[in-house]
Amino acid sequence: VEGGGQVFAGGLIGESDATVTGSSAGGDVNVTADASNLFVGGLIGEATLGSIGTSDATGRVTVTANDATVELGGLVGEASVPIAGATSGGAVDADLTDSVVNAGGLAGSAFRDVTDSTSSSIVTVDNLEGGAGAFADAASVGGLLGIIEGGAGLSAALTGSSASGPVTVTSRSGGDLAVGGLFGSGRAAVSASSASGTVTVASRNGPVRVGGLAGAQNGTLTDVFATGPITSTGTGQQAVGGLVGDNDGSVTRAFATGDVSVANDGVADVGGLIGANAGAVTDTYATGAVTYAGNGPDVGVVGGHTGMAEAGAIVNAFAAGAISASGGTDPGGSVATGGFLGGVVTPVVATTTAAFWDLDTSGEASSVAGTGLTTADFEDTEGFFALADPLGWDFAGVWAPPQPGNYPALYSLEQVVWAVADDATEVYGFPALPPLTATVSGGPGVYLFGPPGDTLDVPLTTVATGTSNAGTYPITAPAAATSGGGLTYRVVSRPGTFTVTQRPLTLEIPDAAKTYGDALDLGTLAVAATGLVNGD
Repeated sequence: VEGGGQVFAGGLIGESDATVTGSSAGGDVNVTADASNLFVGGLIGEATLGSIGTSDATGRVTVTANDATVELGGLVGEASVPIAGATSGGAVDADLTDSVVNAGGLAGSAFRDVTDSTSSSIVTVDNLEGGAGAFADAASVGGLLGIIEGGAGLSAALTGSSASGPVTVTSRSGGDLAVGGLFGSGRAAVSASSASGTVTVASRNGPVRVGGLAGAQNGTLTDVFATGPITSTGTGQQAVGGLVGDNDGSVTRAFATGDVSVANDGVADVGGLIGANAGAVTDTYATGAVTYAGNGPDVGVVGGHTGMAEAGAIVNAFAAGAISASGGTDPGGSVATGGFLGGVVTPVVATTTAAFWDLDTSGEASSVAGTGLTTADFEDTEGFFALADPLGWDFAGVWAPPQPGNYPALYSLEQVVWAVADDATEVYGFPALPPLTATVSGGPGVYLFGPPGDTLDVPLTTVATGTSNAGTYPITAPAAATSGGGLTYRVVSRPGTFTVTQRPLTLEIPDAAKTYGDALDLGTLAVAATGLVNGD
């Protein structure tokens, strides 16, 4: 296609203004164009009215273009309609020169709600060559969505969705890139969603924002996580994080476990969770390794949790990944590292409260903010509880305390419960063990990714029996418990105390008599005992 027109290409529909539901497409879609506006999807090119529900596309969607704007998705190129229960599983490829692209495994751009949708598509955007074209090269690329934001005065939300395919972007221009495992850039309410694919970016000049979940976001992220590794190499300004590259919104109850690796000739903010933060971040953690290599007059800021705090507040958080940083080989170059936070913009307006990092695993003895703990301190259930609870960590509704071999965990995102056994008391010789009870935090009522209506019983035990002597005995919980829906929950517990008290014993001793002056001889008296049990 040549000549600056619009192209709507889909495996089933080019341009849709009606509801599409229960539809599938498995064929490949290939578009080559110059100087055009392209809307290309595995099922629909552009959806403007109606909705998309319970539909899927599995074909390969490919665009080769020059001087173009491209909306490219495994299911739909651009959606101004709600999407629910949709899936995609093919490949999304773009080979572009002097172009602007929004590309996602499911949709290039989504301007309305996306719910309960998934993508395993392999997303590749390549050759954003610089030149004298009509457009400043730019790309928003994600495993599920390129962009998610409200359109025409409407809000947008992304709920209960995930992406598992790899995302790879190569840019040889100085274009603006936002690349994420779930979405590239967004201004939306995102919840109960995740990404597990690898994210790989090679760029020149930037700026570049790269995250395991989102490249850049100015909305709300609630109950989200990313587990895939992130690799970014380039020569420009970078913000790279295990969850979000550049955060200007809010992040609540979130974690990242993927390793973050950055090599750069330029300014870089690199963090295990967030690269550069100017938003509100609450109840979060990062455990992936963070590696940075600078190769020039670079300024690298590297943190186990956050690279650079520009503004905003970080509350109730920890980091436990290994940190490795090198660079500053040219005059003026420098690298700053921190176990929790790498750096802060001055004058300082950013705040960090109740934050910790692992001194042993990180290899970092200092941080701009936060408190360093040894691994043993981190894994001490009662010790960490006593430290963090007064600082505002919510162990009843948000966090499970740590235990040997495990850091603190988030109830809403992980299969873990905190069981505090209630004390119990019985008298020696009790006929049967009474019901043992506990206060259980977390579990099916809080965990967001289990089957509806699931239930969990945490069985408690004690060695005390009706024949146990008076004294105290522990009430304990198992290391794990299985829910009615078949999910295994790790159990962190605080033992209770089972107290066996003494049983009253009544002795009836008969009267006796003797004559004054005679020797005392009680002989054998029949003593009646009331209250004996267990054959005593």
